[in-house]
Amino acid sequence: MQKLSLTIFFFAIAVGVAYYFVYPAYQEIQGIDAENAALFEVAKEMRDLVEKKKELEDIYNSVSENDRKRLEALAPSNAKLADFIVILELLSARNGVPFNSVAITEGGAEPGSSLVPLSISLGLNGSYETLKGYLRDIERYVRIIDVQSIGFSAPAEPGAPMPITFVAKTYETK
Repeated sequence: MQKLSLTIFFFAIAVGVAYYFVYPAYQEIQGIDAENAALFEVAKEMRDLVEKKKELEDIYNSVSENDRKRLEALAPSNAKLADFIVILELLSARNGVPFNSVAITEGGAEPGSSLVPLSISLGLNGSYETLKGYLRDIERYVRIIDVQSIGFSAPAEPGAPMPITFVAKTYETK
């Protein structure tokens, strides 16, 4: 009986010692397993992102270089704003509607959009017929231009060009 109680006593001590040393290691292994699961989730997310990137690159590469240039012309970057003003002035000179003022204001871009609206106000001088020719040329121009308002009043003197106000919206890429 004494051997049995001594065996149970040593067995209990062995279990206690094992619990004291093994349980912290077991806790550490569980923490490592949780970290591994999180890392596997991140790796899966990264693989999905790489796959999505490849899909987007394929779509981008499927668009021809000529089409990309045409898309850039629809809403060019801010660096090309001066070229745009020069073209507007050339169109006005070609149609006999000279500038007398230009004002450009930047509107706020919508969240998630890469396009920034620009409001352009032009002060012009000309006749109704020359204004029609100018609008026709602007309509044919490749860049997106939304005419918002056109105002004109009677000339100060008979035969003088009438003052015209022209407000339009165009877009640039960020």
